[in-house]
Amino acid sequence: MDNYVSLINGKFLKTVSVLDRGLSYGDGLFETMSWRHLRELDSFGVEFWNRHLKRLSASSLKMKIKMPSKEILNNYKDKIIKKSINSGFNEGVLKIIITRGVGGRGYKYEQDIEPTIIFLSFPKVKIDESFFKKGVNLRFCKSPIFVNHQLSGIKHLNRIDSVLARSEWRNKEFFDGVLLDDSKNMIDGTMTNIFFSKNNILYTPDLKKSGINGIMRQVVIE
Repeated sequence: MDNYVSLINGKFLKTVSVLDRGLSYGDGLFETMSWRHLRELDSFGVEFWNRHLKRLSASSLKMKIKMPSKEILNNYKDKIIKKSINSGFNEGVLKIIITRGVGGRGYKYEQDIEPTIIFLSFPKVKIDESFFKKGVNLRFCKSPIFVNHQLSGIKHLNRIDSVLARSEWRNKEFFDGVLLDDSKNMIDGTMTNIFFSKNNILYTPDLKKSGINGIMRQVVIE
């Protein structure tokens, strides 16, 4: 894949250290959001940017990862989107990856380790939006979702349960797969949250033990 822009610790690079703990242990966090070039205003907007920063801050506190300042993240966001616009993107997907940083062997990390801050920008991929009216097909995944009380709800880099579940089908018949916990409770999809409507009341699975508390999930609940 060549059609993207990457910014690593404020520089337009495409490589990280082989000793980065995000690579070695999945020791990090990520956020994914949409952005759009607002030509009439000669500006751009990132969907729910402040919400993503709030979740990133709460997640980094939970994982004890040094959180970059809001000023740094805002600066990197502006820098990569301007570069994306100059590269011909009018809208796209912005992904932030923050790892604990570069370290030696072993799980133990130094207290003064500096995080690796990665910004990725991809052009928007056109999708068939007819499913908003027609609905979609789902399937139940055989691979169970991982249960972890401490990490539940946050978008950490250890998403191997979603990777294994999503690899269960190759065709385009299904939009997503539903993940179950060990008690066969529905938790979420490999890339989606789940809601049910019954008697004009909206229900959504409890994520205290597993799953991701998606930004759109938070918006819908509010």
